[in-house]
Amino acid sequence: LVLIGKKGCTYFNRRKDEYNIMATFEMGQAPTTNEAQAISDQLYASFTTGEVDKVELVYSKFITLINSKPTVQTLLPLTPEGVVCDVDGNCVDEAEDE
Repeated sequence: LVLIGKKGCTYFNRRKDEYNIMATFEMGQAPTTNEAQAISDQLYASFTTGEVDKVELVYSKFITLINSKPTVQTLLPLTPEGVVCDVDGNCVDEAEDE
């Protein structure tokens, strides 16, 4: 796992023995270009060296103020169209996801 954000870092750091945490990036609401570059460098290096075979972004998609949807988006390997999946594995083309 590469953890980004305070909530995710706090949650998974309490469970270090259950998960393989490769890196943590605690940042605020507006990450800088340098912070984003550090994250992308870490993920790309892990993928190109074969350390991982897939890079996925897992996040809560905002629906309304009281509703969010757990979402999984594959970042690497790249595909001609973006693929967004929910936690049940149901995938849609990202262009159709709004």
